[in-house]
Amino acid sequence: MSSVDGEVEDENQLQFLLDNGFDQIQGYYFSKLILIDDFEQYVLTKNK
Repeated sequence: MSSVDGEVEDENQLQFLLDNGFDQIQGYYFSKLILIDDFEQYVLTKNK
């Protein structure tokens, strides 16, 4: 089973989720919210 959390804002929250079996994590700890066009551009530049 897959578990997702979308509100990670700091390392303590991240570690708690990792310790408790969450395998998909998102939130401001990794990136602020971005528009789809900006995300596409980000992915295209990172993959070059």
